[in-house]
Amino acid sequence: MEKFLIQPPSKTVLTKYGLSLLDWSSLLLSQGNVCPVCNKLPKDGKFVVDHEHIYQLFRMPRDQRKKYVRGLLCRYCNKYVVGK
Repeated sequence: MEKFLIQPPSKTVLTKYGLSLLDWSSLLLSQGNVCPVCNKLPKDGKFVVDHEHIYQLFRMPRDQRKKYVRGLLCRYCNKYVVGK
């Protein structure tokens, strides 16, 4: 039997995107705990933050940065599907 574990993000990642752990967890729960593109749980249990690429996003105050977060994706979909 395969066991899947979801890995929480680092504090650095949360700070970078202006998210709290509760924000991140709520976003993941709203997606059904899977990548919304492929509808799968990443094998390594790690999600990446999908965000809008806007000018000076990371210089904005933390509460404004999280407005540009679109979702949590698996690494494959982030790089090869959305990142094209």
